[in-house]
Amino acid sequence: MLTFGITLLIISMSLMLIVSILQDPEEIFFNKETIKPLEDAEINNFNPNSNSGGSEYLHIGEQLLGHSRSFIKFKIPSKINPIQKAIIRTYWYSLICNSYLSIKVHIVSNEWSEKNITWNNAPSYGTEITSEDITDGMEFNIDITDYISNSSELSICILEQSPYCTYGLQSDSKEGGGYNSPKLMIQYQGISIELGLFIFSLILMVLGTIGIIHQK
Repeated sequence: MLTFGITLLIISMSLMLIVSILQDPEEIFFNKETIKPLEDAEINNFNPNSNSGGSEYLHIGEQLLGHSRSFIKFKIPSKINPIQKAIIRTYWYSLICNSYLSIKVHIVSNEWSEKNITWNNAPSYGTEITSEDITDGMEFNIDITDYISNSSELSICILEQSPYCTYGLQSDSKEGGGYNSPKLMIQYQGISIELGLFIFSLILMVLGTIGIIHQK
C-alpha cells in the first residue's frame, strides 16, 4: 500500500509538470526565457529637459519636432545554468518613413530612470554593440550575449547615425505593451530544472509501477 501511495504521488507530480510544460513548452524544453524591459524611455533634443518615460512609444531619428533616441533597461535574472544566448528583440515602424535609417546600439550606464531621464542628463555612450540599416516594419535584433555575464541589469541606447533621414521610426514601449514592445530573449545552457524534475519523476513512476507489478 505504501508503494502504491508513493506511485500515486509521483503520478500527480508528473501530471502537474505536464500541465506546466503545456503552458510554456519552449521555456521548459529549450530552457528559454522572455523578459520585459525594467525601464524604457526616449529623449528628444527639442525639449532637452523634458521626460517622456510614461509614453506608450519609443522613437529614434528625426521627429516632427526634434531628434529622438531611445533607452532600454533590462533586469538580468539569476539562474543556475549559464546563459548561452541573449537577444534583445525590437520592432520599428512608421506611417511616413520610406527610407532606411542607419541605426547603432551602445551599452550605457544603468544609472538612469525612465521617470527622470532627459536629453541633458542622459548617460554617455559606452561600447557600441552593433549597427544596422532598418526601415518601416522591421525587426532589429540585438545580440547582447557577451555583455550580461556579470551584470544584474543592462542598459542600451538605440540611436540614428548621421546623416539623418527626413523621418524617424517608432516602437511600442513597455507601457504600450503588446507583441511589438522590446523583449529580452535568453536561452540557457543545459536542460531546465522543470524538465529535469519531470524526467526524474517519470523514472520513479516507472520503477514504482514495476515494483507493484512484481509484488503482485
